[in-house]
Amino acid sequence: MTRRPPRLVGFDYASPGAYFITICTEERSCFFSSLNAYQIEKNEIGEAVSECWLAIPQFYSFVVLDVWVLMPNHLHGILWITEGNNSKKSLGQIVGSFKARSASQISKRGLTDRKIWQSDFYEHIIRSEVELFRIREYIANNPENWVIDHNNPNYKGGYVPPFDKYENVQPSTWLKPMPYPKP
Repeated sequence: MTRRPPRLVGFDYASPGAYFITICTEERSCFFSSLNAYQIEKNEIGEAVSECWLAIPQFYSFVVLDVWVLMPNHLHGILWITEGNNSKKSLGQIVGSFKARSASQISKRGLTDRKIWQSDFYEHIIRSEVELFRIREYIANNPENWVIDHNNPNYKGGYVPPFDKYENVQPSTWLKPMPYPKP
């Protein structure tokens, strides 16, 4: 399997903007939760990961969290880096810190001694409001789509490009426009 090239060459990942990220567990192991009638039921590991995700702005005051979901073996989220990033921390540094902190919390609580995260993560620079709404919709519907998710170890079908299903989706009324956030 060929690895995806690292990040967009020449792009400053410390610059203000919205980023869609997906972080998967090592070997796609279902560590975090289970789904029952499209409802996510987090276990203790999932609770620890959720706490660490929600704490990101405490460590990085220039980060604003948007829509996110913790699935059995991956996390999807939109993360905004704002103008206040005077330390020029990159998206990779922020995500790396989250992964290290969550793995440390899981280990300290004695929940597992296995490696939690894959070494890399997927990112997508969100470039328009239409794209932002489509990605928010995708994240919100992820539990419903778990049965056909290529990350689901029980799914036997082929790869489905993540946004094909949502190409013509209009934003839901509950997904209000989000102007560039202030920390």
